[in-house]
Amino acid sequence: MGFIKLGDALARRGFSTKELRGALAGAKSTILASNNPNVQKLAINAIIDTISVIWILVIVASAVSIVSSALIKREKLAL
Repeated sequence: MGFIKLGDALARRGFSTKELRGALAGAKSTILASNNPNVQKLAINAIIDTISVIWILVIVASAVSIVSSALIKREKLAL
């Protein structure tokens, strides 16, 4: 998902798959170290969008867990 967003944002800029994956991994990235502020802005926005989607999924899963735990029938366990 992040790779696709970053690839779409930086299409036709000549970055390799390795460079795109490096930017997402947080490694020393030629994309994020670029002297072109437009490239940096596009890359950072794509990464932020990806992180936002992931956190939304985490929040929704947490909410579902809380609601479902409240609805579970309480029983005493036999020892």
